[in-house]
Amino acid sequence: MPAHDVTVTGKFIVNKYKLTYVVDGTEYKSMEVEYGASITPETAPVKEGYTFSGWSGIPETMPAHDVTVTGSFTINKYKLADERRVYILWLESDS
Repeated sequence: MPAHDVTVTGKFIVNKYKLTYVVDGTEYKSMEVEYGASITPETAPVKEGYTFSGWSGIPETMPAHDVTVTGSFTINKYKLADERRVYILWLESDS
């Protein structure tokens, strides 16, 4: 130790953790987010014939661990405008 005062300066860096969005069992989007940062949900994905139900498991701020958020869809239902019978003919394919 020297014969005079010594100043030591430390610096803290905020930890980052992985935020992963999963839709239909597949990774939709992934990113690193700083601990304590506000989390804004990703834009809803689009799937023809379905309505996006929302994200589940999304915290307001990033915790001190990785987070996986799950999105889900519900199938759209349609009502015929009047009472008509609809017949469907299924044909087998050679393939």
